[in-house]
Amino acid sequence: MEMVTRLEKHRSNLLRRIATAAQKGETTAVMAHTNRLQRVERLISQLEEVDREVRALEDVETATSEPALPPQREGGQEQTEGSAWRSSGKERGARRRLEFLKNLPPRARPADPVTGAVFKAPKLRLRIGVAYAHEGDRVNKWFLGLHEAKFDHAVLLCESRDGRVRHFSLPKEFMAQHRHALSRKNSQLKFNVVKRGGGYFLLVRPGRHINLEEFRDNYYGLR
Repeated sequence: MEMVTRLEKHRSNLLRRIATAAQKGETTAVMAHTNRLQRVERLISQLEEVDREVRALEDVETATSEPALPPQREGGQEQTEGSAWRSSGKERGARRRLEFLKNLPPRARPADPVTGAVFKAPKLRLRIGVAYAHEGDRVNKWFLGLHEAKFDHAVLLCESRDGRVRHFSLPKEFMAQHRHALSRKNSQLKFNVVKRGGGYFLLVRPGRHINLEEFRDNYYGLR
């Protein structure tokens, strides 16, 4: 949504101003910028709520106009209607990836059908990896992974327990700078995202954290 994008840019500017004022010890400026930031956050939440309501209505229209999918089998057991997406985090992740792809800016959309977590965006000459994680029982924490050799640009989809999905678009330059500091397991790069004080951070070795607000919900590098 254009209005949300404008507000998110305003939020990024305010976060930078707050950090600068805090370094200078300008308490009055910090408080003023913080109050404006809270107003921006409220407006973003309201717009996102409207967007979710509209999407829910569209999903209902789609469901009533398309034929139902046949029951799927997993481990020899039939799954009843409506349980497929709830049955595993893998399936939920696939659904969230599809939702993200539907809303990509035109230049970043894949030319071919997407399978798995990585797709090619020919117009941008990028291999984009889309990782997903659900907050679950780990409050304000998301652990995500992407195959190290298969992507240039990373997108992190972080779903909270209330169903809200935040996405962080990390360009090639970001990955080139910080790739070495990420953990690895079974050829996958691991992304450890945490939420602290309303902001989101990527934890990297050795004990450092990187502010992700610049890349939050704005398709950074994909427009």
